Amino acid sequence: MGAFALRSVVVAFLATAACWALPGCRIADPTVPEWVEAHGRGQIIALSADAEGAIAVGSNRRIYIYPGPFMQPWQERFNQEAIAIAAGGGVVAWVAPDGPVRVALPNLPVRELPGSREWHATALGVGADGGLFVVAAGRAWGVVADTLSEPLCDGGVAAGVAPDGASVYVWRVDGSVVARTAGQCQPVSVPFPVANLAASGGQLAVVDRRGQVWRRHAGTWQALPRPRIYRPDQFPYEPAIQTVSMTPTVLWGRTDDGLALILSDPT
Repeated sequence: MGAFALRSVVVAFLATAACWALPGCRIADPTVPEWVEAHGRGQIIALSADAEGAIAVGSNRRIYIYPGPFMQPWQERFNQEAIAIAAGGGVVAWVAPDGPVRVALPNLPVRELPGSREWHATALGVGADGGLFVVAAGRAWGVVADTLSEPLCDGGVAAGVAPDGASVYVWRVDGSVVARTAGQCQPVSVPFPVANLAASGGQLAVVDRRGQVWRRHAGTWQALPRPRIYRPDQFPYEPAIQTVSMTPTVLWGRTDDGLALILSDPT
């Protein structure tokens, strides 16, 4: 073995030994999914996947996009405050702290939907076509011509809504899930109470009440690994994911301590 090769082996061995010794270091398994933290240690209270990244509400209630320019991965957008947010099809919609629903379209000024202050909206969903849905008064509604259409699915108090193509998924405070397709509502088989749900490109991902994330693949629910956060100044820890959001190619998670994570999935 040449001197250079030997030196490379020694360096690799020392690096591996250091990784075992230091709490903020690890070697990822390239064969399994892993949650990867977005840059900038986000402090986030709401997160929605976007075709080019994500849009989020910070702990200061300001709206941010990710990724931003170099050295500023979370860049403020719209000069607005929000308590809930959703994006899709080039449309960004949010609930302002004082109640109204506001919408931003590319190259157009922010617009407040007339009468939306009286909706008392608590959650939003935006489809890939830009269609808007809201949860208000314990029900999920589509928004047509800036007004609430008929309720999507009755039978329980709605907690959230996630449109996906021809279907709109509604999950309820009791943990059940229904899907409205072609005007009909059908229960979705999920073997645990659901606390949050994301849908895109025919895929579903949910968070159960323990903070475990599941993904439906080929009709089977698969548990995803829990995130593990590494810091150079502390031992690794495992936060719970509270909400998920997704595009056809990327799954995002927001943790209970406000971090934004992306699922790196080699499978």
